[in-house]
Amino acid sequence: MSDQKREPTVDKDELLDEHNTPLSPDLEAALKDAEAHAEGIESHKPEPLKNETGEPEADEIKALQDELSQAQAQISELREGMLRARADLENARRRFEREQKDSQLYAGERVLKSLIPIVDDLDRTLENIPEDLAEDHSLVSGVNMVHRKFLQALESQGAKSFYPLNEVFDPTNHEALMEAPSEEAEPGQIIQVFQRGWNLSDRLLRPAKVIIAKSPS
Repeated sequence: MSDQKREPTVDKDELLDEHNTPLSPDLEAALKDAEAHAEGIESHKPEPLKNETGEPEADEIKALQDELSQAQAQISELREGMLRARADLENARRRFEREQKDSQLYAGERVLKSLIPIVDDLDRTLENIPEDLAEDHSLVSGVNMVHRKFLQALESQGAKSFYPLNEVFDPTNHEALMEAPSEEAEPGQIIQVFQRGWNLSDRLLRPAKVIIAKSPS
């Protein structure tokens, strides 16, 4: 301890002003107490644990390694929490965008469903036009034009019709009204479309109503 550098102490004589005015008794007593306190701290100052070679003790090294391991574990936990939070945020953003897109895509579904029956009426009108009525007749041309415009208007809103004549019956897209015996068509084949089906984007808006063939009895 004698070889260690001692902290400089303050000499009370240095605190005299330029006229060598002596310190007050209270100030002088406080100064002495401060000096004694500083000497006590210096004399009890702990020294680092070292072995005979001057290296830190194994216990101290182990304690430092334990602290380092704990700090690394905390950092790893924080990093994993940050990655989870980032993934949750990204999933929430994608879900919001998907829901917003679906909301916009299907917002006009009611309107489209209310217009589809008009197309059905035009389909039946065109199917029931007498054969002797010329195709260039003004009435037929007018109905065809209105029918075509309705289809274009619906398709512009994402709705597309399908007319599955001669296709194989698919219960996910077709609604069978009845079965009719047929010698020309295979059983389960659609031989008549009563109402065309409709899709809105990749979603079924309305199944096609059809009549399917069955084996003649």
